[in-house]
Amino acid sequence: MLLEDAECLNAGYGSNLTQDGEVECDASIITGNDTAFGSVGAVSGIQNPIRLARAILDYSLKPDPLGRIPPMMLVSSGALSFARSQNLDPVSPHQLISPRARKEWERWSLELTNAKMEMPHDTTGIDAANTYSPEHRTERISIHALQDTVGAIAWSTGGAPCAGVSSGGLLLKSSGRVGEPYMEQVVGPSGTTASQSVAWRAVYLVVINALVGAGEYIIQAALARSLSDALGSSSEGDTHEIIQQVLDQYVHVDRRPDVNTIPDIGMLVFTEEESLDGYATPRLWCAFTTESMAVAYASSIDSKPKVKLLHEVTYALTEP
Repeated sequence: MLLEDAECLNAGYGSNLTQDGEVECDASIITGNDTAFGSVGAVSGIQNPIRLARAILDYSLKPDPLGRIPPMMLVSSGALSFARSQNLDPVSPHQLISPRARKEWERWSLELTNAKMEMPHDTTGIDAANTYSPEHRTERISIHALQDTVGAIAWSTGGAPCAGVSSGGLLLKSSGRVGEPYMEQVVGPSGTTASQSVAWRAVYLVVINALVGAGEYIIQAALARSLSDALGSSSEGDTHEIIQQVLDQYVHVDRRPDVNTIPDIGMLVFTEEESLDGYATPRLWCAFTTESMAVAYASSIDSKPKVKLLHEVTYALTEP
């Protein structure tokens, strides 16, 4: 919730504004042992959307008196009604609009108006995406950088992981759009042999992405599933190498042909590796194709958070 309360991040207070100038947030949470899941989409007036996602998760585990299937995701007004029923009182939607977010919205709303005036009326689809010169696209590409979605993974000594994602979504998105906070998880033995140093590996994966349309593109490419399958099926493969291969495949092969830039993707990957002596070692990985990604971590051994701002400049749109 601290991340959702930080004005500099695109989650909760300070989120990007929709085309209509409102805050609409998405959030989701999943637990590793029982794969319980809860999510909320396109909701306004909720200070901490991740709390509402958690409430939906908890509610889904309770038996219904009539045997109805409980929801795992609620959106818009339905999510607000559920929040009230769980004593999560909404706030005024305007309380979630930060001065920075309002300023960016005003700037890019004007850019959008000007762009519509420049675009030929008979141009659509891929042709429309290529209407502007590279210089024009470069000038406007910085809107893609305003997508600081947040996510976190926790792991207890009992081996129960939990992952959550929260986002205000794309700047100038259509009202009602449900975006990128989605997660996939794989747990299970890897088919190892006694000679291997790792007896099994359980993989808990949260994918956080931030790009205009990237949530839709990543879902279409099943990127999270591809990565979790690759990690879960490998008994002794190098985790770093596997993540690199999956991202290379997405950037060079699986991305949509009408996407003329590197897809901006950021992810946290948590692996739990158990050696033959029975000790489990948690490992946290991050991967991204953006210019930078901020990562922080702490543990019961050292509760003081460690923060790293990582930079990546190696990706290019060339054939593999």
